Amino acid sequence: MSKLLGILALLCLCIGVVNAQVAKPGDYIIASYASPDAVYAVTPNTNVFSTVGTVPTSNKIRGVMVGADNTNYYIAAGLSVFQMTPAGVVTTILTRLPMGVGSCWNDLDENGQILVGTGWAGSGGLFRLDPVSLSLHTLRSGIFPNVFCLDRDTGDIVAGEYGSSYVFRIKRDGTVNTVVPTLRSPYSMDFHPETNEVLIGSIYRLDALNTLTTFVSGTSTPKALAVLSDGNVAAGPHGTTILLFDRNGKQIGIPYNGPTMTKLCMVVEDEHNLWGIDTPTPGGVFNIRIRFANHPGKAYVAAASFSPRPGIPVDSRTIPLTPDNLFAASVVIPQVFVNFRGTLDLNGRASPYIPIPNAGVLKGLRFFLAAVVVDPAAPSSIAQISQEYGVTIQ
Repeated sequence: MSKLLGILALLCLCIGVVNAQVAKPGDYIIASYASPDAVYAVTPNTNVFSTVGTVPTSNKIRGVMVGADNTNYYIAAGLSVFQMTPAGVVTTILTRLPMGVGSCWNDLDENGQILVGTGWAGSGGLFRLDPVSLSLHTLRSGIFPNVFCLDRDTGDIVAGEYGSSYVFRIKRDGTVNTVVPTLRSPYSMDFHPETNEVLIGSIYRLDALNTLTTFVSGTSTPKALAVLSDGNVAAGPHGTTILLFDRNGKQIGIPYNGPTMTKLCMVVEDEHNLWGIDTPTPGGVFNIRIRFANHPGKAYVAAASFSPRPGIPVDSRTIPLTPDNLFAASVVIPQVFVNFRGTLDLNGRASPYIPIPNAGVLKGLRFFLAAVVVDPAAPSSIAQISQEYGVTIQ
């Protein structure tokens, strides 16, 4: 019996189940390279953090993201990539990236794949990893992307480079355009879907015309940055605090002021309420995943449009879709926009899909999706609105 217990203990250590704490929707999920390297959860305004799980590596965690299923987390540590369940169970999905001395940052691409970079020192690159097939595609080598994020409007990947401090855009065809020649401390980044801006570093904002302005001045360099569902922005350097700013850069709170922790990338639990899990192609089926963790068993409605702006006002909120011809079609043609309305299952999930017509002229067409939870007891009968999600037919 003692031998069996020893084996079980060793297995738990290998998969990283250490003081696991399931995060709640809205919690900040933080990559930390404190000893041990861990993923932490912070419930805003509690001033404490809990360990979701640890990873089996002596190298530093430098990235975390929420997957397209809006359940599991994906973690960059050393030159490895891991999947972590909300209960802290860790699986290695990529043992070693092909170049660089250490991984840096994470984000989710629009086709449900994982973006991971290397090169905060030495030679590096930016990669796209399929979490299902585990295939790895090199987007760009010979660059040093310290941070990056998906521009949900255009589908570009915006990256800040270590060393040169350049900020550049990588388009889906692989071309790279430098949009800011130098920028101090590009250590964190996120896309703000309500303002169509990329928030960077210390903290700056890069708009759709690649104009750089100051978002917040006079703060320590935040190495963790996340745009919240209400449009506010959480940001924090290493240390004891996380600050909260409104969408205009005004500080409105301190949601964490507690024990010190390192912070290398921050995301939000339950932030991907609607996301695609593959690439739409003519003649193929485009699969979508919806999850609203707080609303199992409630009705939902999804729709599409050619633009997320100006959106549809709902009390003080906005549904990020434009009521254009595509929007009308997505509402009234269920044979094409399949399962775009229905009831969330007991886990708050639904699985819409779109059979893409087999017409080559559709290649390059970009469209947007969003979903809402319908609840007669909620304000305006809408309990929750997803953020915008954009995708291009390839």
